[in-house]
Amino acid sequence: MACAPQLTVPLTTHIALLRGINVGGHRSVGMTDLRNFLAELGFDDARSLLQSGNLVFNSKVRTGAELERFLESEAHDRLSLEVDFIVRTPDEWKSVIRQNPFRKEAERDPGHLVVMFLKSAPDVNDIVALEAEIRGPEVVRAKGKQPSVAILYNKLARLPRHVGELPGDFHPRSAYSA
Repeated sequence: MACAPQLTVPLTTHIALLRGINVGGHRSVGMTDLRNFLAELGFDDARSLLQSGNLVFNSKVRTGAELERFLESEAHDRLSLEVDFIVRTPDEWKSVIRQNPFRKEAERDPGHLVVMFLKSAPDVNDIVALEAEIRGPEVVRAKGKQPSVAILYNKLARLPRHVGELPGDFHPRSAYSA
């Protein structure tokens, strides 16, 4: 009796950004705890960066928004941690970099470029409202296939207090600055 061939799903590398943990003593969580959390969920080769909440891991099963929802639910249940996960593949990160609307400025002064990763594409009206709040030389652009917003800002200027607090999907729980 012949065995049916098994379909093998390749491992996919994921980069997860956790919004607002370990900032100013709020929502503190250890990186060892996060790596162990991922291992307990069956993810492979979990790594973290300093105390940032940035994680890299491999998975064969879930991707995209489904993976984000799963990680958020499990973090709440297992770690009592209410946090948004923004998960992208290396190819999706490369796409954001390729689509950078401030390429020249980033080469000259990379310390003044912010990328906010979003759960979904920002509404045009939200971008217009954010631009209207800017009182300095800052420039906002939403570009590319990945839900993100690039903000170029002056080192002496301050971004509007509510960057990431606009209506709809454009609010703190849906954006991650990197």
